[in-house]
Amino acid sequence: MRGLISGFTAVLRGAKMLAGSRRLKRLAVMPVALSLVTLVLLSYLFLHYGQAYITAKLPADGIWATLGTVASTVVLLLGAVVAAFYASMLISQPFMDPLSAATEAELESLPVTAGGGGVRAVVREGWLVVVDVAVDMFWLVVIQALLLLLHFTPFGWLQPVLAWTAAAWFTGTGIVCSPLVRRGWRGRKRWRVMRRHFGVVLGVGTGAALLAMVPLAQLLTLPIAVVGGTMAMVDVERAGRLPHNLPEAEPAPGDA
Repeated sequence: MRGLISGFTAVLRGAKMLAGSRRLKRLAVMPVALSLVTLVLLSYLFLHYGQAYITAKLPADGIWATLGTVASTVVLLLGAVVAAFYASMLISQPFMDPLSAATEAELESLPVTAGGGGVRAVVREGWLVVVDVAVDMFWLVVIQALLLLLHFTPFGWLQPVLAWTAAAWFTGTGIVCSPLVRRGWRGRKRWRVMRRHFGVVLGVGTGAALLAMVPLAQLLTLPIAVVGGTMAMVDVERAGRLPHNLPEAEPAPGDA
């Protein structure tokens, strides 16, 4: 529970740190711009194509036609918002990695500034983050699809709870990816680290997911969450619970 609270409050601290740093705000411009473009584009596609399909299934006129149109518009917009958030998380990764590195530099936990290893090193690190996050998003889609099968069982009432938990967890894995990849933890090793600190990752993802539900705040969610997620990982490392040579061990106390 402590880990969950720590991860959640790190997102709030991330908002404060981002607001107070001119350097971080400059680096946040591209993720915000990409989030806006993605949201507008997907909203148009969802409404243009989805609305046409649904309208064709509704009565031609009357109160039910009106209610159906309003309800379908709301559902389609919500779907566009969710899709845009996760699409933006993937598309914006090359720009969020420098933001995460700059956050560490401001926290004085990263001795070398972003890009200190040269352009080639920065591009390689950004690419590795994109690959890891893409794999995470793939598994999120698979798990959400499997959870839909619960509707055909007596445990259908569990589906919304499990779906939200899965979404929050995978949001957290994408947010904390940069600081972990920067320390050389990728693939299974990165997942081993995240499982040890399940509560922290889930807390970061929950904070980001809740913030993304606030109208227009979604545009700022990714930079805020990246700064907060990086702060959360730095806090864990400073507490001595993020060793560089991880043994096979049980979750750290307070992270479950």
